Amino acid sequence: MAWSEAISARNKNTHLPLSRLLVVCLLIVFREPFPRWQLGAGNQYVQAIWSDMTDKGIKNLQQVLDRIESASVEHGDVSLGAMMEEIGYRSFGPLLVLAGVIIALPIVGDIPGVPTMVAVIVAVIATQLLAGRNYFWLPGFLLRRSVSREKLQKSVAWARKPARFIDKGLKPRLTFLVKGMPALVIAGIALFIAAITPVTEIIPFSANIAGAALLAYGLSLIAEDGLLAIVASVLTTAIVILLGYSLFSG
Repeated sequence: MAWSEAISARNKNTHLPLSRLLVVCLLIVFREPFPRWQLGAGNQYVQAIWSDMTDKGIKNLQQVLDRIESASVEHGDVSLGAMMEEIGYRSFGPLLVLAGVIIALPIVGDIPGVPTMVAVIVAVIATQLLAGRNYFWLPGFLLRRSVSREKLQKSVAWARKPARFIDKGLKPRLTFLVKGMPALVIAGIALFIAAITPVTEIIPFSANIAGAALLAYGLSLIAEDGLLAIVASVLTTAIVILLGYSLFSG
């Protein structure tokens, strides 16, 4: 099957047409005016965006896993809305970590359609962030999407040991790479990763790499770790190379 036909088949199976992504993003941009884009408000805009990225007091991966686990304890099948309630709707960094965890982890991330579903949410949130919103709005059809509680808890349990190892290496460094305008660049890169994630579902392991890149970018924001942002950029480059080779080599 050609790669374009595979993408089409995968989209039909998940009942989440990619056309919705464009429609939702356009609705967000034109839903209401964004005063932060007024002339002369640039510094205030960047400062507010940085606050939005680091809200909720989450500083490492284990804390994000704790929030995911809390959502899975209190619900049956765990909706993305329930997980986002635990993370917070004004916290781009933690939400990026949440998206990366879901896509990168085995069991949950390997479910067909889940990476695309999460990528749509990343794209919607990143669009709002770049457009200047100080809170994130998501349509109900996205928030109601859910994953198996059992599979989610197994994934979180599997991630605990790597999370402890990763968190030990987190520390503020090269902060100029994750504060101010560079943070907005990260939001733009996250939007790009979200856009190509549906294609990664048909290429083995590439979706997991995309999730790892989102995870690394999110952690770089909440831990103010510029070195991790560089690692995330390397992973993003690897995704592009892998996709290019897989789609155009033969």
